[in-house]
Amino acid sequence: MRRALAAALVTILGGAGIVVGAVAPATAADVAFSVDDFNGNSMGEMTELEDTGYECVYSDNASVTVASGTMQVSVPGEDSRGCRYASAGVKWTAPTSVNIEQGGADRLTLKYRNVTPSGPSAITFGIRAVDVNGKVAQVGGLTRNGGSGEDFLTIRYAPAYVGDVSYLQFEGGFDKSQVKSITLLMAATASSQAIGVTFEGVGSNVGEPTYQAPAIGAASEYVFDGYSSYSFDVTGYPTPTVTATGVPSWLSVVQTPGDGVVRVTLSGDPGGSGTTASVRFTATVANSLTAQATIPVGTPRISPVPSDPVTLVRGKPADLVVGTATPSSKGLSVTSASEIPAGMTISLQGNAVRFAGTPTQGPGPFSVIVMLSNGYEYAQMTVSGVITEAPDIDGPSSLSFTEGTAITPVSFTVTGDPVPTVTAEDLPPGLTLGPTGILSGTPTTPGDYDVVVRAVTPTEQAVHHVTIAVASRAQVLAPTTATWAAGTAVSMPLMRAYGATVQVTDVAPWMTLAHVGDDFVLTGTPTLPAGVNADSGTLKFVIGTGTHAVRGSLEWTVERREAPQLSVASTASVVAGQRVAIDVSATGYPVPTITLVNAPSWLTYDAGRGQLVGTPPTAGTFSVDLSAGNGVGADATSTVTISVAAPAGAVSLGVSQAEQGKSFMVSATGFAPYDKVEVWLHSTPVLLGSATADTTGALSLRVTIPANTPAGQHTVVVKASSGASVSTAFRVLADDSSTPQPTVSPSPIDPGTVTPTPTPDPTATPEPTSAPGGDEGTDAEAAGGDNGGEGDGDAGTGSAATEGGAGLSGTGPVGTGVLVLLASALVVLGVAGVKRRNA
Repeated sequence: MRRALAAALVTILGGAGIVVGAVAPATAADVAFSVDDFNGNSMGEMTELEDTGYECVYSDNASVTVASGTMQVSVPGEDSRGCRYASAGVKWTAPTSVNIEQGGADRLTLKYRNVTPSGPSAITFGIRAVDVNGKVAQVGGLTRNGGSGEDFLTIRYAPAYVGDVSYLQFEGGFDKSQVKSITLLMAATASSQAIGVTFEGVGSNVGEPTYQAPAIGAASEYVFDGYSSYSFDVTGYPTPTVTATGVPSWLSVVQTPGDGVVRVTLSGDPGGSGTTASVRFTATVANSLTAQATIPVGTPRISPVPSDPVTLVRGKPADLVVGTATPSSKGLSVTSASEIPAGMTISLQGNAVRFAGTPTQGPGPFSVIVMLSNGYEYAQMTVSGVITEAPDIDGPSSLSFTEGTAITPVSFTVTGDPVPTVTAEDLPPGLTLGPTGILSGTPTTPGDYDVVVRAVTPTEQAVHHVTIAVASRAQVLAPTTATWAAGTAVSMPLMRAYGATVQVTDVAPWMTLAHVGDDFVLTGTPTLPAGVNADSGTLKFVIGTGTHAVRGSLEWTVERREAPQLSVASTASVVAGQRVAIDVSATGYPVPTITLVNAPSWLTYDAGRGQLVGTPPTAGTFSVDLSAGNGVGADATSTVTISVAAPAGAVSLGVSQAEQGKSFMVSATGFAPYDKVEVWLHSTPVLLGSATADTTGALSLRVTIPANTPAGQHTVVVKASSGASVSTAFRVLADDSSTPQPTVSPSPIDPGTVTPTPTPDPTATPEPTSAPGGDEGTDAEAAGGDNGGEGDGDAGTGSAATEGGAGLSGTGPVGTGVLVLLASALVVLGVAGVKRRNA
């Protein structure tokens, strides 16, 4: 039972064990509250706690001695009851109560020294407080190091930091202002171990110092190349205690304490052979804060430090530091190196191991064993790595794609050993370059991209530049020109943008741009101001930005649209050969176009005058259909009937009768200008000649009566191609060639007074020169009276040359005068014939 109770006490005190050095030192406020300063200031009566039976809570052999300013507690090991864990307790009881927060106190501090046994975790402390209501506050298991130095243990009323265990845990409702008793507990941390401690004060006014954790300022290694001596400082406050373990026999360790510092001096000679030891230094401040350092000491070590595996490129010069080693006073050398790659060498430069040359073998791994010596020892260092093949890239230097269209994969040939990592910078969005150099995807953004393709190995890289042009897939849907009718709604797709930025300029007020899916549609109803028949403009639009933007324009026209109206007389009358002009009026917008259908060849439409014009060559009735169209509604139509009457001609003959085979003059008027005219002799129709009327519709023509024409009464008929026809009676006389002709001396006559015979129309086809039958006159006087003298014609050619002078028979002055006149006429006609022949 006593052993169990002793173990329970240790458990209570160790339940919140603290690691050495884990409690951060602090300075208490200078306050008046004191549990006991062992110098006359105490909260109440102090009693040593004892067991009443065999519980082993407190050892029965504990000794508590109070002297001026101190309280010494000592407990031998196992007590008389067989309790093997040494423990003791001291309790202070206030006459009434004390305020443990007096003067702002927030902690209790134990000031102590001379803790036994010496060493880490030698003793454990605890505090238990009870208020006037029986509420408890306690903490235990605060383990401390042993040693003679002065130390402090701070027990706060609340944790000072995360992980703090040195604080009182108060029961709910605990009254810090009315504390009845405080108990100090202490116990050994090992079985059968005696403990001892001297207290210099318990309370919040024991003058807790500012602690400085110890620090060991030694080098990481001390090399003794022959006899050597080194010193370093250990700092801390209070002055730390320094211990050294693992000290070789040849090494002297001397400590020189100071105020907050201990100078440690190492000296000795390890001898000629390589030897090394590790000395462990421990520095302790106030038996609680510690620092440790393990420091190698001994002869110089080569300490080879190889670099990480290196990479060489076949055919490329290299000069690398592949490791380091520590030389001694005897130097450093390479004693051997195995399996060096062809073209490479191993050498030393100071403490650096160099690997230089141009490798000619590979690709592949290598491993070189380098043996080093510093005069004391040998050390081996391995230089390893790989010889690679430099990467290379082959591929196109420029590519062209279209936005939104999946590309045909493009291959970039990549070589190298090890297999290079392939990357690409500044690729068009939507495209990727795979690890084997395959470019694929669907570009999403138009533009020009300067792409850098890299093939990278751990030590080398190859760079290939390629320019990628991504054209916009945007489309211009609108035509370049459009014409719309005012007042008619318009809906015209302009462009397909596929989400690209769109800019539209020069938009007419009536225009609206609607976004329908990927398309932009021009909508609206065009208008025109009053009095304005047309308006026009150019709509400009840009899809996207930059050099790959798609641009378009639409030249538009808005017209006023009115259906055509046609106004023209339905009938007209005219005489053949006379010019006709019929007014035609067509309205509407655009201006209608007039078209003639089934028009006679002589009739046309003069758009400038707005008239049907022409000259009908012949009489008759003609109809023409007119159509006026402008693309608005149905064409307007109308029919015009033109009645063409024959001209009212008149004819006159030079004589009223003539002999067979003789010629005479025929004159006619009233025909159409340039009318084709034929002269016929009836009753059996015989074509005597033809001619063309002049500009006034008149003509003169000399014709000859066929010699076989029956004598008698006939009719001379003059016919025009226009349909006009006039006639007059004419008598044909029998030829009396036996009648003697008088000789006449011609008198001078002005040739200019002679009217030449019109040239017949060469296109006219003469009718037969004779026909059965004829008109024979019965007038005996006419038949016999006109057989007067017959004159011989001149020897010239043409109608004049054939003219025979037909005299009038009779006696007396009149007949003679007529004969003379006829003779003179024959002479004149002969002269004219000569002139024509000589002309």
